[in-house]
Amino acid sequence: VHENMSSWEKIKKLMSPSTDSPTDDPDFPNEKLKTVLAFLFLQVSFVLIVTSIALTHDRVPDRDSVPPLPDIVLDNITPLPELMRLPDVLVIITLFLAGVLILFHQHRWIVARRMFIILGVLYLMRSVSIYVTVLPISNRTVYCAPKTNITTFPVLAHRVWELLAGGGLQISGMKKSCGDYIYSGHTAMLVIGMLVYKEYSPQRLWPIQWLTWAMAWGGMGILLLAHGHYTIDVIIGYYVATRMFWTYHSLASDPSLKTKSSRNYHSEVWWFRIFQFFEANVGGPLPNKYSFPVPFRSLPKLP
Repeated sequence: VHENMSSWEKIKKLMSPSTDSPTDDPDFPNEKLKTVLAFLFLQVSFVLIVTSIALTHDRVPDRDSVPPLPDIVLDNITPLPELMRLPDVLVIITLFLAGVLILFHQHRWIVARRMFIILGVLYLMRSVSIYVTVLPISNRTVYCAPKTNITTFPVLAHRVWELLAGGGLQISGMKKSCGDYIYSGHTAMLVIGMLVYKEYSPQRLWPIQWLTWAMAWGGMGILLLAHGHYTIDVIIGYYVATRMFWTYHSLASDPSLKTKSSRNYHSEVWWFRIFQFFEANVGGPLPNKYSFPVPFRSLPKLP
């Protein structure tokens, strides 16, 4: 019993907040209100993208008269529509793993805030890109709800509600709107999850790092096998997600890049002011330290 208690005390000492915790360290303040605002920004972006998908649905060319676009990959792959829901499962697993990692990161409020902003910006850009250019349906077997001649507010609201209720995922059975191609949201989410583990997890978690890498690249391959996206959707999704993640973290890691100047070309990105607001008080590269999300005094005592 004494040995068990000694081990428990060692775990408490290792995982309990130390003097350089985010609460005590002025270089890495929690700023919980900013995290809440970042979460609200993400929710607004999500509503905008599902609204864009709902509006795009009626503009999709009729698949009976307009065939899928020529695609060097899809044209040489026999479609496997039974795989359509598997990318949804991979996205859910990836988000769960990323959420657990963020929860146990000592600077969880900052990491969560960054993920909300990055995903929110990606959603905003995708809500524009899928609406301005509508591609023919790439999969002839996927179900699409009947189109209406006039998209009235009740029709639009019903579609938006279905997409919100199902999280925009095919696996929910609620997604019946079609045409949301450029760029691939599944690819962006899987890639962001992969990069989160690469950036914020300790090296000893390399099996999970490799797992997220395999799920990201496997998910992209499955999207193409199922003809769920055109190849260009996946390529652009990977490019936009990686550049957004890397640019944001480059800016966040170098205090000299947090000011707008003629020498700082990164400050020309349209979301720079958003970045400045949320990262203003974070002083440099974020150290990867870990702790339990609640103090040990709040946990029940072991017998």
